[in-house]
Order: sequence, then C-alpha cells, then structure tokens
Amino acid sequence: MEVRKYLTQKGFSWNEIRRPSGMQAVFNCPFCGDREKKFAVSLDTGAFQCLRKNNCGLTGSFYQLQKWLGDNPVRIDSDNFYNKKQVKKNYKRPTVKPAGINDKTWQFFKGRKITEKTLKDFKIANKDDNTIIFPYFKGGQLIGVKYRSNQEKKFWKEKDTEPALYNIDMIDNYETLYICEGEIDCLSLYEYGIKGVSLPSGVNDLSWIEHQWELVQQFKYIYLLLDQDHAGQEAAETIVNRLGKWRCYNVTLPKKDINECLMSGIESDIIFTAILKAKEYSHEKLKTPVQKEQDILDVFANKEKLKGIETPFNKLNNLLKGWRSGEVTAWTGRNGSGKSTLLSQVFLDLAEKSQRCCIFSGELKIARLMRWAIIQHLKNCFPDETAIKNSINFYSEYWWLYDSTESVSSDDLLNGFEFAARKYGVTNFLIDSLMKIKLDSYRELQQQKEFIQQLSWFAKEFNSHIHIIAHPRKSDSDNQVPDKVDVKGTSEITDLVDNFITVWRANDETKDAARKKGKDISDTVLFLKKNREWGHEGQIYLNFNNDHKLFYEDSGLSNPDYFQD
Repeated sequence: MEVRKYLTQKGFSWNEIRRPSGMQAVFNCPFCGDREKKFAVSLDTGAFQCLRKNNCGLTGSFYQLQKWLGDNPVRIDSDNFYNKKQVKKNYKRPTVKPAGINDKTWQFFKGRKITEKTLKDFKIANKDDNTIIFPYFKGGQLIGVKYRSNQEKKFWKEKDTEPALYNIDMIDNYETLYICEGEIDCLSLYEYGIKGVSLPSGVNDLSWIEHQWELVQQFKYIYLLLDQDHAGQEAAETIVNRLGKWRCYNVTLPKKDINECLMSGIESDIIFTAILKAKEYSHEKLKTPVQKEQDILDVFANKEKLKGIETPFNKLNNLLKGWRSGEVTAWTGRNGSGKSTLLSQVFLDLAEKSQRCCIFSGELKIARLMRWAIIQHLKNCFPDETAIKNSINFYSEYWWLYDSTESVSSDDLLNGFEFAARKYGVTNFLIDSLMKIKLDSYRELQQQKEFIQQLSWFAKEFNSHIHIIAHPRKSDSDNQVPDKVDVKGTSEITDLVDNFITVWRANDETKDAARKKGKDISDTVLFLKKNREWGHEGQIYLNFNNDHKLFYEDSGLSNPDYFQD
C-alpha cells in the first residue's frame, strides 16, 4: 500500500511539506481534537506523529497507523501503486586491528571502576598507545568502531559504518532494554549486573531508531538511564515519543550518569531501587476512576451539574434537563417546519437569561435574521424605530453574528467561534445549517464526520453548547416525521452529537384530516429522539403565534392519540 493512496482512501486532505527527513503529509490529527494541522505522516515510510505533545503526542509506524484507523495493515508498495525503491546504503566494515589493552588504558578504566573482566567481555582494545577502541557488533560481526582518547574527552568514529546501539549484540533477553548515554555508562551498567546498550553518537544523533526500528520493537519494556543533565533528559523525551510512551520508563539516577554512580561507590541495590521507581509515562487523556474521584463525588453530591440552562419549554426541560455545556445538539425538520424560527427563539431565551451567543446563519443575511429576532423580542410585527433600536441594543449585549451567507470552511468558522469564546466569553453557538459548511465533494462524508468531531471537541474545550441544523433527505411526503436515519449526509452526524431533536409542523391537509376525526392538533411537535445524558425521549407540543413569531407550549392532550393512529 502506497502512503498517498492510503490517506486518500481514508478521506484525509493534507498539505505536503518537505522536511529534512523527506516529504510529509500534514493535516489534523485523527486521534485528538487537533485543529492546527499538527499531525505529520512520512510519505515514504508511513511513520507518523502528532505534535500536540501535551494533548496527544501519538507516534508510530505505518503498520500502527493502519491498525489504529481500523484497518488490516498492509505493507508499503504491495500493490505497486507507487513503486518507490528505497535506496539501501552500503555501509563500510571497519578494518582496524586491535592491539590489546596497554597499561595507560587499563589505568584509565581502573579509575572509572571498570574491571578487567568487563573489558574482556566487551572486547575493549587499543588502536595505539593513546586511543581506546569500542567495537560494535551485529550477529557476531564487527560493524563499527568508536574511538576515545585515554588522555582527554575526545571521541570519533569510523566513517560510513552502520548505525547501531552499542552492545546490542550481547542482549539475549528481548523483554527489557536498558539504554545508557555512552559506552562507558554501558560498561558501568554491566558492572552492576545489567546488560544494556548505549547511544552510538550521544544524544544529538538518534538515527539508530530508524535503522534498528524492527529490532527495538521486540522489547516490551524500555528503561532510559541517560545523563541527568538538560541535554540527556531532553533526549529522553524525544526517544520516548519515538519508541512509545506505553513501554518507556525514565530512571532518575542519584548521580549525573551511571558511571559517576559506580565511581561514587553507590551500591547496586540503590540502582535497582531507582529502576523500580522509574518514571512511568502515561497518556494525558487516560485516567483511572480514582484519579477522577472528586469529580465523581461532586456529580453525586450536586445533581444540578447534570442540568444545563433551561430551555423555553417546560416539557423539553423535563426530558432534556436543559442545554448542558460541553454538548452538541442537532436539529432537523422538513422545509417550512420552523427550525430556524424556533432556534431564533431559543437564542432569544438564552439572551434573556444573560447568556452570550454566537450565530452563523448561512441562509439569511443579518438584516433579515434580525427582523424576525426583533419581532420575537418585542412581540410586535410592526415596531417603531425607537423600539427597533432598543431591541438592537438588547441583542448587542448578548449576540454576535458571523457575517457570511456564503459557504464557509470549518476551520474559518471555528476560528471565528474560538475568537468569540476567548474574547467575549460566548458559550452558546448556532450553525444554521450544516449545508453551508464548505466540504470537498469527493470526501464529503468523511469531512462531515470530522467537523462534528471538531464541534464536540470545541464544546468541551470551551465549556459551551453548540446547536446545528442538519437538513433531512427528501421523502415521499413532506408531512413525514424525519428520524435520525433521515438526516442528509453521514450517519455519524446523529451518532456523534449528544442530543437530537426533530421539528415537525402540521400542514393544512393534516389539520383538516385531524378535525374530521374530532381532534384539534398542535401546530408543531418537537421529537426529542436522542438524549445522551438522561436517556429520556418524548414529544413536546407547540402552537405558533404568527404575530409574535413565537412558539408557545401546548398541553397537546389529543396529539399522542393522533401520532399513534
């Protein structure tokens, strides 16, 4: 599977950016609420990472990406859609001939508490009187050599040799991997009875991760015993994000590095205790119930937290318990059912409760939208200029209007909403309608799903409630009550929202038919068809006052019988 083809098939839209590691596809992270395009996928290898490290920070291989997106992983290029040949570098094998260990080198290691047995086990040797050889092996073959002066802290390597972890060939247990920073640290760890490895070129070169990826993937646990200075700990964070937080542990050493511990006479039990107490990395979003104990107790102690701002209708309040923050409510209804008029009334009610609101009405210019809103506020279809201005001033305290009747991108709209939330403290939002969100026709359903996910994230992030109008598909009859499955677009619209309400309005023919049966039915019925928090569903009966452009609650005693017919 070629990476570009896979991303296209999954419906992602991305920007291609050239980085030192190659071409990358950059887009919003599919695993968190990212809206800043912080997710990058290598178009050569499929390796990915989310750069929102404090919120997600997910990273992994192309195999893992496919698996986490719900697919059976397929190897790159298996279908030859894009047959990019990976250039395999020809590494050089060292030809150096060790010269045993001279007294100067022996004294150097003796001063660092490294024993003769360890030097022999690691095949340490001299190149010349002043140069120590640290040999790197793979499969028993010498693949690299690193040199160190035994007089000063100076390192160098043979050129063009294969990047590999030092001492990886000695590791015979693929359960746990211990990683130090330098070769002498690796020898010191061995003195404590632990077989470990060290970074081949210090903390500034992590090319070994890519080269030995498959090998390192075999380990269930990885312990980092890097230097305790800033550079070492910064490298630890990078390595953890690359290799996976779920299996990495960062050991806090009692001294700067493991060799200083050895030289200071720190006993092995202290080192093992430090390993047992190593920092365990956790995902910021994964919590145990005990970590949220106080929140849970608060919910039981104060059930009002499960309620939101009251709606304009008593029956709806009884069922839904108000507009709760952190939720999204979807509305639908046939043309002429009064969805927009009803939501204008809902947002007038919010303003009268001193709630700040932001409205995007992509189907009406602001002047026309406000005409109906002002009539609802004043309960007068023909107000004078003074009354109109007073009403405008009232709304200006609580309403902000997104001024566009064109289709807008989800990013542009949510940027506007975020500005309103941050600057003005807006907590109630209306999108009228989902049809006015600009989507790519070839991946419309996927983008609709992503947009609803973004809205859900936004509602929780900004402690707000979002209302959206989603139009229904065409039906055989305009009088049919739309259900969740009738919403135009992806089925995940109604799956992902918290509440779903259908607005049904009786036409003249329906009213006449009801009267012939001796029934006087309400003008409008709200069907609460989804209520995630409380689970209650039901019908709310309303009558419409055309002079006020307002809906008033009706006892609707005849309506249940009518809808059962």
